[in-house]
Amino acid sequence: SFLPFWINAFTPIQFSTTVRCVRLLRILRFDRYTNAFSSFDDVLRDSADILAMTGFTALVLWVFFSVLLYFSERDNHDEEVASYYRTIPHAMWVTLLNLAGESPLSNYTVVGKVATGIIGLFASGLFGIPIGV
Repeated sequence: SFLPFWINAFTPIQFSTTVRCVRLLRILRFDRYTNAFSSFDDVLRDSADILAMTGFTALVLWVFFSVLLYFSERDNHDEEVASYYRTIPHAMWVTLLNLAGESPLSNYTVVGKVATGIIGLFASGLFGIPIGV
């Protein structure tokens, strides 16, 4: 336990950061006593198909709602909102925030407001499925 201190004291900063990250792997030794990581791994293996399907559905909905908001908000009168929807990849960032439950923008058009409401409904379902696993 004293060796990482001396390695950090006499090596460059980049190497000491790597050593600190490797030291975090020591937490995996607790599995000998609690089996927490083994239980988590078993649950992930048993639910892999559900989680993979949920991830794929989330990806498809993310792209779909990004395109929908791109077409509805690219000509928005508010220049700040329109700047977030210049291209579909730019729209994907804000749509991801909307899917996560945070709506950073408020001056949407009517179609955009309806779309963000529907995004909220779908996001509740997408986050509810993995929580139930």
